Amino acid sequence: MNKYSTLFFAPYLKDGQFKVIIFDRDRELLDLNLNELLDIEEYTRPNDNFPYPHMDGCFFKDNTIFINLYRTQVKKMVMIKLDPFSGELKETPIEESFPDTQVAKRNFPLGTFYDELRGKVYMIFRQGQAYTHDLNIKKSLTV
Repeated sequence: MNKYSTLFFAPYLKDGQFKVIIFDRDRELLDLNLNELLDIEEYTRPNDNFPYPHMDGCFFKDNTIFINLYRTQVKKMVMIKLDPFSGELKETPIEESFPDTQVAKRNFPLGTFYDELRGKVYMIFRQGQAYTHDLNIKKSLTV
């Protein structure tokens, strides 16, 4: 939900496709297939017994949506910034590789939070990793 409670989004995973539905109080605005937008594979599957779609996100300044998705098979986190009205990317996506371990396949983002005062997005993963992305620096990522 944006800070004015007028715009909402829900990320979900369907048949290996990362999707996000964007809506306001009255209607659906967009239902995006992020795999097509990013030109990535369609074989990520959710972990058994976990209701999380391997991605999370938040709104930040100017109603832009920040989405953090985790591609389990290639063990990569992808961060994107979306325009909620056009569905277009606002910047080139940032990718970060995770260590090549069996445990990494069962990891995923649990929470993504925007700090308006500092201009940063904080991302928390299931297995304890925490990342910070400074929105003022295009390719910043801090562990």
